[in-house]
Amino acid sequence: MKPNVKEFRHEKPLKEEISRLSEQGETKKDLYVMARDENLAKAIANQTNANQMDLKEDSLGSRAVNLFRNESKVIRHRFKELGFSQSEA
Repeated sequence: MKPNVKEFRHEKPLKEEISRLSEQGETKKDLYVMARDENLAKAIANQTNANQMDLKEDSLGSRAVNLFRNESKVIRHRFKELGFSQSEA
């Protein structure tokens, strides 16, 4: 099953959504935060009891390839790893 993904531009609505999902029974193992700013993603994940999806967290081979990718391509690669097609990522 493909994950449910939502895009947020500001912290407050993101935190509210994670809180709402938690209240509906979603557990930490199912909640992830991904952001271009790794420190921000980590802080939000810690504050909301969610996981951080690290853009650098990969196999050694993928990490080597990611050195030559721009940030957008790394993000698209992570979405493809989650099961999204090329056009969806």
